[in-house]
Amino acid sequence: SSADSGWVRGLYDGQIREMDETFFRPLVRHLKDLGLYERTLVIVTADHGEELLEHGFIGHPSTSFKGSAYDELLKIPFVMTCPDLISAGTRVSTQVQNVDIFPTVLDLLELPVPACVQGRSLVGTLRGDPIEPLPAFTETTQGGYQSTPEMMKVRVRAHRHPPWKLIHSLGPGLDKIELFNLAKDPAEMNDLSRAYPKIVDRMRKDLHAWLLTVKQAPHREVSTGNRSAHTGPIRVRFPANGDTLRYTAADKTVDVRWRGTEAAAYAIEYRVGVGNYHLEGRIPVDGLVSRHGPFTEEMWNMLTLYNPFVFRVSADGSSSVSDWVTFIIEPSGVALPSTLDVVLAKSFWMAAEAGYFFTGIGTALLLCLNLARSYALSDFLGLGLVGSLIVAGARPFFFRRFGAEHTKLWGIVAIYTGLIYVTLSIAPELWGKLFRLTHGRINYIVPVIAVGFALWVMFRIASLKLGIVAVICTVVIAAVYVSLMTWLSQSPAERFHLAEYGLLSLLTYRASRLDLDHAKAVVFGLLVASVLGTGDEMIQWTLPTRVFEWKDVWLNVFSSCLGMALVVTLKLSDRRVSA
Repeated sequence: SSADSGWVRGLYDGQIREMDETFFRPLVRHLKDLGLYERTLVIVTADHGEELLEHGFIGHPSTSFKGSAYDELLKIPFVMTCPDLISAGTRVSTQVQNVDIFPTVLDLLELPVPACVQGRSLVGTLRGDPIEPLPAFTETTQGGYQSTPEMMKVRVRAHRHPPWKLIHSLGPGLDKIELFNLAKDPAEMNDLSRAYPKIVDRMRKDLHAWLLTVKQAPHREVSTGNRSAHTGPIRVRFPANGDTLRYTAADKTVDVRWRGTEAAAYAIEYRVGVGNYHLEGRIPVDGLVSRHGPFTEEMWNMLTLYNPFVFRVSADGSSSVSDWVTFIIEPSGVALPSTLDVVLAKSFWMAAEAGYFFTGIGTALLLCLNLARSYALSDFLGLGLVGSLIVAGARPFFFRRFGAEHTKLWGIVAIYTGLIYVTLSIAPELWGKLFRLTHGRINYIVPVIAVGFALWVMFRIASLKLGIVAVICTVVIAAVYVSLMTWLSQSPAERFHLAEYGLLSLLTYRASRLDLDHAKAVVFGLLVASVLGTGDEMIQWTLPTRVFEWKDVWLNVFSSCLGMALVVTLKLSDRRVSA
């Protein structure tokens, strides 16, 4: 809530101070010790800001799933220091952008700025020269890189030209315009779009013109230098079509080599990635090699998002072009040395992964025990005694009123549902801690549970003489479940939901079967699990740490349907056996 704002800002300030004390100060000290500080250009900047409850959320689009274009997200630090080039204490208040960093650096180092660069040099402003204030445009989605296909349909765009700023949110069923006077309302709390329709109209037209006309400038100007004309065919030497590049074997680089004329000018035309990660373009190259890297291991693994990589090489001033070549980049840590036996290597890998998992779980248990030590033994005994008295007092009442079997089965449903609901607010924090303790291997727990359940189903089916209809139904259910698990591979929490409400429908079916026939119990189990699953998501709507999506509601309902489909399949088998 807004009352937490002070704490949130304090924590954020603590992170900034930690970055200063553990990174920037040691960096500057080290540069001074090496005698490099006076002639080293150090730039501090960021890719986005962070909302700290200014408009009701914490984070940015990929963390809050609430994409916006308010200034707390758009404004970023831009600090430059180089005693030999920049006078200390220089401040520039004019609006600039991060695309201005590259041409400014080149200009400071007295290097030519290519015509294709979109930004402008700010060196003049560092020397006190006036600079023309230019508008800035921006666009985001609701979830940044983590956006789902549905989220990608919603765009939040902004046109910032002080003192005015226009925000246009557009998507299915959404067309919202906001206008703010930044001089009078820097916090962007007072929407003036109705009061200034002419300004809205002008800024919206400029924003749409930018969307329609913005494009990458020509990659380079054609030079009349000492280049040779390409002759003959172009044949790509590396990578070969269908290759898989591995981090260590590729020497941490992506090199493209081809046969042609040594001093000629070429271009690499590329089409990489699919869906949200699709990119196309051209890279100009002089010579017969285009070297990209070396990459850090983290950056190498980010490149895998853009698989597959498809390219061809063409010659400037010539119709010669190579065949299209496709290759993929394999995440580091996956590839195995070819000299090792694959089975043995996989065994070692699985053992290491299991080590991470069980070590993390063990550490979590030890932390729980350590936390428990802070409580007196009498507290646990007291709680245990109170719990025993409640159970002892309630048990005879429920047994006499509903019977032992009803009490047991419906008690399981109630306890299981209560466990799901009670943990809603703390589940993300608990999962985050387990994720860190197991180095991300806690994600294995979902497929392990799924495999265990699948083995139980297989054992159950093996004990029955299935007819062809039941076999087909079981295979279809398994295929749907595997497809969903694959689709949710990046969402372990949603995988849990897939298991939670399928199991809840089964437990509800078993309890209601005491009083209802098979068909009615199936319908009842499906309805109860679906309603409780919808209630789960509605509660998450109200929690500041959780995100509501209609997709999750349908996922809970669909998982309940899968549970009941399994019940129907096994019941068909039982009928065939009895017949």
